[in-house]
Amino acid sequence: MSDAGRTRLAAGAVFLLGAAGRSAFLAWRGPALNLDSEKYLALGHNLVAHGTLSLDTAAPFALSIRFPPLYPVFIGMLSGLGFTSVYAVAMVQALLGAFTGVLVFLLARSMVPLKWASAVGVMYALHPGAVASTSTILAESLFTALLVAAVWVLSVSVRTDRLRLTAVGALLLGLAMLCRPLVLMWPFVFCGVVLLGRARRAFAHGLVLLVVTALAIAPWSMRASRVAGHLALQDPVVVAGLFCVASHWDWEQTLFNWVAFRTHPQRSSAAGLFREGVRSIRASPGRYLASRVRAVPYLFISSFDVFTGIYQSYNRLWAGRDWLRLSIKLGLLSAFSLVPLALAMLGLLASRANTTSMLCASVWLYMLLFFLPLWVEPRYWLPAVPFLLVTGGVGANAISTRSLLTFPACAPGAPR
Repeated sequence: MSDAGRTRLAAGAVFLLGAAGRSAFLAWRGPALNLDSEKYLALGHNLVAHGTLSLDTAAPFALSIRFPPLYPVFIGMLSGLGFTSVYAVAMVQALLGAFTGVLVFLLARSMVPLKWASAVGVMYALHPGAVASTSTILAESLFTALLVAAVWVLSVSVRTDRLRLTAVGALLLGLAMLCRPLVLMWPFVFCGVVLLGRARRAFAHGLVLLVVTALAIAPWSMRASRVAGHLALQDPVVVAGLFCVASHWDWEQTLFNWVAFRTHPQRSSAAGLFREGVRSIRASPGRYLASRVRAVPYLFISSFDVFTGIYQSYNRLWAGRDWLRLSIKLGLLSAFSLVPLALAMLGLLASRANTTSMLCASVWLYMLLFFLPLWVEPRYWLPAVPFLLVTGGVGANAISTRSLLTFPACAPGAPR
């Protein structure tokens, strides 16, 4: 079988594995809902029934910018196609997650031999956090798919010097922004990566990326800014609240009650929340920094209790001699958190000579830096997981070929 044939076969296997795992998890646990899920469903319902993105339950259905628009549009489109139940939405997300695994495999395959690319694809297909997230009615699945697709298309466009593909990648990135505005700075980050990678017509690729991304988000930005009274893609109270909560070093953040926080006297004002956060940090900067050191690792290191349903601590399982569940937690922690992270750190050394690898590394590094001063929740890290795994695949290949410090622009056997 030709190399292209083996690549297609591996891609198909990654998709089937990802779809089967996500479908089985959905059948086992059912779709998951939280307070934000209910808001997304309400927005989608009002979009279909009343033609507006509103959280109101009665006229006049005022426009809401509490949540970015694309995921409610996604729910509304599925409803229009007859997928009206939350189970149907979760099933579509499961297939979307499986397709994302294929794109992760293709990103890795553009840099490393088939065996390592296949390993990366399988890791994402089976990743407990990624599997569980597709069953939850939240924007992570759609956001992650769009972001991975954008990076994959941009990597191909730069490698083949095709400006039209850069425009497609920029459009996908703009759509990702309409799921999660936290990627607002990524067009500039990606432009920097392209320029540092010295791609052919790097300036032209960067310009197309910035212009098309801006055009993609302009209609919603103008509408949201008109409602907010200032430039906005989303209500800034969201990020300000995450900052305010994280600034209180004396609060138990792993058990923090967000329902109670909704009654906070300052929560209606982003400026008020931000000022309170700054005051809290100034009052005890040392303790704040210590709390960040303790909290931030929970962003990217996990034993995936949401997936397993094992919510007991390691100490409690050890004291109770529950060796099976303790082994499950430790196994998932090692296989899907610690090992990929260690390989990705090594992969950073090998990423400097390859634009695609630099693009992938820039995503998870940006996510890490972005959430350093904010409330930590493992699901916020899930969109970074595909890129961390790809960088980990680069690291694993560099170790196996003993080329950690001399990684070639394209690994032997990988398509150019």
